[in-house]
Order: sequence, then structure tokens, then C-alpha cells
Amino acid sequence: GPAKGADGNYYVNLNLSCAGESRHMFKSGAAWMGSNGGYRGWCLQIAPDGTTVPFANGIRSPAGIGTGSDGLIYYSDNQGSFFGTSKFHRISKDKFYGQPASLVDLPGLSPDSPELKWENVQSRNEVAIALLPHGHLANSPGSPVWNLTKGKFGPTDGHIFMGDQTLSTLFQIVVNKVDGNEEAAVLPFGKGFPSGVMRSQFAPDGSLYAGQTGRGWRSQGGNEAALVHITYDPAKAKSTVENITRSGDTYTVSFSGPVKIENPSATKIKSWTYLDSPTYGSPKKEQREEKITSAKLAKDGKSLVLELEPVLDGQRLLQFAIPTKDNPPTIYYSKR
Repeated sequence: GPAKGADGNYYVNLNLSCAGESRHMFKSGAAWMGSNGGYRGWCLQIAPDGTTVPFANGIRSPAGIGTGSDGLIYYSDNQGSFFGTSKFHRISKDKFYGQPASLVDLPGLSPDSPELKWENVQSRNEVAIALLPHGHLANSPGSPVWNLTKGKFGPTDGHIFMGDQTLSTLFQIVVNKVDGNEEAAVLPFGKGFPSGVMRSQFAPDGSLYAGQTGRGWRSQGGNEAALVHITYDPAKAKSTVENITRSGDTYTVSFSGPVKIENPSATKIKSWTYLDSPTYGSPKKEQREEKITSAKLAKDGKSLVLELEPVLDGQRLLQFAIPTKDNPPTIYYSKR
């Protein structure tokens, strides 16, 4: 951070410590990262007069923080202990986001307190708006930035742009409301950046600057630092996926323009979940191929409606491979 909320306060996130086998570090049963006190793993709220108070906890390695279009604060966290994969959250007061080591700073608690054991706190873990597929789009996600350019950056108004430091990628998150919950489509945007994309910012002219670093944690791009300027050229633009929305077990994939899909039924959808535990990260769990009962492309070619057999309950990540003529990248949907 810092990120400034619509309430006039600033917000900063404090990373957990990583000091090997330090006997003074509380790691809540995990092998890596913990707290020596000092509100590591917390979000802090800073008032205009400088008053600083603990705001939320359970944070692990929060490399990304940003102010949403609603004036609220959002952040991304990295896969690791207690985080089966990287995640995207809204930060709310007094909420717990999954890493119990930070709770050692709560009044009256010590490293020996049973209240800090994972089995006693995991039910309080906030459900993420989006699971970010590890190894596919995000291993070390950076800060979110909202496209409020009113069409200057193409058909992506309202989309959240986020980069990844390890994979040198840039992707989009589109948040949807389904049955009172927030779910999200996660859409690839760009890859092959010269360094790791961590801080992005839209300019007044509607272009996007992607700030990058490979320092400390090497990126696939290979360079220690880079700055890339991205502009939208409508003359060269191709039809892309704008969103995936859900109603029950019916998913609608919306495109920015007409696409050619000769056989909509050839669409492939795989799904899986991740297990949050003291283990560092998680393999894909409960993997399966979802069965499509109906697949129809709209007459104007701008939407594909897919009806599925009931998808398993709980938060799952769905991977869509759509057989368009232009062979678009695989896209994802984070279902609650």
C-alpha cells in the first residue's frame, strides 16, 4: 500500500515474516512464514490525523492492495501455507482471511492459546471473491486496478486488471452477483511481459502502465525491472471474452463481438477446488470434467449459453476451453 478508501482513511497490509526456523516466530503449525508480533499479517487503517488501528487479520503475503470503484479496499494474497491457491478479497473490518499466525497479536492470546489452532479458526475463513488458478494465471499476484476509462481501453469497462510477478502475466477479474454472493470470471489479458507485473495504473488518456519487478523473487520475464505502456487500438482489436455469468447451472459466456464456433458442444469444462491447510499450497482437489447438456451460440455470435449437469457445492474453479476459430486462451470462473 497504501490505498486510500472513500472514507478518507489509508490502508496498508503487513506481510508475515520469513526467518527460517526462528524459535521466536509463531507459525501456527506451518513450516514457513509467521509472526514475531507487531501486527504482521494484518491490514492497518490509518486515519487522517495519523491514528493507526488494526483493521483485519489472517493475511499472509499480500503483495496487492487497491481501492475499488466502490471506494472499498481489495487485496490479493499469495499461495502458500493456509492458502491452497492465490486469492482475491475485499477487506472488511475484523474479518479473518485465513493465516492464523497473525492472530497472536489479539489481546489476551499467546502462541500456546488453543484459539490460534487452525482447526479452531478455519470455519471463520472469509470466502474469496475469486480463486486465482495457481500455475495458470497467478502464482504471486500484484495490485488490482479498475478500468474506469469509459471505453478508452476497449470493451473492458469495469474490469479489474491484475498482474502476476512470477508468471509475468496480466489478467482481468469481472465480479458478478449470484444469489446474493459475489463470484468472478478470471480472464487472461497478456503474457510474456519482460518482468513481473506488480503495480498497474490507468492514465487519464485511458492507456495502462504496467510496472514490473523481478527483484527478490525472480519472474519468468527475466528482467529485474520493466515498465510497459499499453494502449487500445480499435483498428486492430479482435473479439474477446468479456465475461462469464451464472444462473444456477447455466453459464453464459459473453464476447465483445461476434465469434465463430462451429461446434459449441465441443466446449470443454473442467473444475476443481483447493484445500487450505498448514501445508504449503495445495494440488488440485476433486478434479472432474463437467457434463454439458446444452450448448447454444446466439444468432449474433456474441454469447454462448452452456447448461451443465449440477456442479458440486462449495467454492470451485471452472476452466472453460471454448473452440472458437481464433483459438482464445482458456478462461476461468470462480463459483461459490
